[in-house]
Amino acid sequence: NAAQNFRDKLIEGITLGYNPNKINSLINQTLAEPLTWSLNSVRTTQNYAYRESTRANYVNNSEIVGGWKWFAALDGRVCLSCVNQHGREFPLNARLNDHHQGRCTQIPLIDKPERFGLQPPEIELGENWFKNLTRNEQINRMGQAKYNAYLAGEFKFNELSEAYQNDTFGEMLKEASLRSIIGQERANRYYTY
Repeated sequence: NAAQNFRDKLIEGITLGYNPNKINSLINQTLAEPLTWSLNSVRTTQNYAYRESTRANYVNNSEIVGGWKWFAALDGRVCLSCVNQHGREFPLNARLNDHHQGRCTQIPLIDKPERFGLQPPEIELGENWFKNLTRNEQINRMGQAKYNAYLAGEFKFNELSEAYQNDTFGEMLKEASLRSIIGQERANRYYTY
């Protein structure tokens, strides 16, 4: 596709009599799309491979590891689906089905950690972390319309994760839009509000 797009833009530019700088600009725009797709694919595949190899290690040590906890980087880039999943516990047969370019990881749940002299890390649930943010931080992360609907009780925090299918990775989770959670008509009231 990248080679075909390059060819098409070159022909288009020459046919329309554009100068070389304008043709180059058109070509660079079309080449940016495959680069973005490539980076997305590489990051997603690499993170998926790391997570699945980690989970395979947990399964191979199931006499010690009984499950895992979802752990999100609770920073300025985290989506609300990942915040929603943060701190939840999963069995070893469950896959961490983060979205494309997702940065989340698993924390092992050690059976009887005291026998190893370990203390399990305290991981606050993502919903509790969100509730402890300032009102402005909550609005910045959720958006005004979604925040207003959330405060009005239109949806629960655990509805912020939405499953979608991918041909390569199977089911993945992404942040649900307000429209997908409560429907177009009800959401429109909050967008116009």
